[in-house]
Amino acid sequence: MRLKNHENNVGKVNKNMKMIKYVAALAGLGVAVSVAQAQNLLNNGSFETGDFTGWSASGVVAVSPYEGAADGIYSALFNQGDLSPNGVLSQSFVTTPGDVYTLAFDYGTFGWGRVGQTLFVDVNGSSTLLNTFATSPAGGVPTPFELFTFNFTADSATTTLQFTDSPGNNTF
Repeated sequence: MRLKNHENNVGKVNKNMKMIKYVAALAGLGVAVSVAQAQNLLNNGSFETGDFTGWSASGVVAVSPYEGAADGIYSALFNQGDLSPNGVLSQSFVTTPGDVYTLAFDYGTFGWGRVGQTLFVDVNGSSTLLNTFATSPAGGVPTPFELFTFNFTADSATTTLQFTDSPGNNTF
């Protein structure tokens, strides 16, 4: 996922974050802000450390090398092993109040003949800045990822991004 600061017409983000849901996958995450060059504001945005360094994680969510990853080789997997869809990932990052950011991430569903899955997306500063969801395309092998983008305006110096697996997601 990428976050761009539109206040200064920032260019492309250097790194992406990706998360993969065993039944639904999310890939490509970053947050960028800079006048001259986009900088990734997320720590370990593509999970390339092979773990959740920089993230808070709870529930059924893991990091694994994954075929079809949108950036690098690692992805975050929600609901891996057909367990309860209760995974949550979050990270706080520095923002400038009043600046507009774009959150962009790739999300997909693993496996043949599966329906799309839903992932809740929340961005919070002093108030709720974004409260929405993404529904992935139907599954495949490798995972067919779809790019999702959302804009928000920062209202504090620290903003928190959170992804939450939908309890209504089908597994197998």
